[in-house]
Amino acid sequence: MFLVLALSGWNVTAATNSEEQCRQLWCDRYEGEQNVFVAEIGATADCVTEGHVAVVTQAENWSEAIGESLQGGLIFKEKRGAIVLILRQAGDFRYWLRLNNVISAYRLPIDTYKYECRN
Repeated sequence: MFLVLALSGWNVTAATNSEEQCRQLWCDRYEGEQNVFVAEIGATADCVTEGHVAVVTQAENWSEAIGESLQGGLIFKEKRGAIVLILRQAGDFRYWLRLNNVISAYRLPIDTYKYECRN
């Protein structure tokens, strides 16, 4: 059974503006390692925690994050893919809903977190 944390209302809030700062704060909170280079795919994972390979991204990039998250979960077989969606304004919530609707409809093995980084 897949667990989608978004559906349980999981929320993390930060008072910052930079995507890099949001990534660092989220990764530190979950005791992860940032910017982990993965030689097999020639790419960098935003944050690797004990249980997840997380993609930290702006809300409007939600669809791209799905592919990145699935690829991360494939490479790190013992970890689940996760998407940390940065919400900057109230209108960004629509991307949160779209992301979770797709994950739920296709039963994708991705956990989601919303991270409110307000300007």
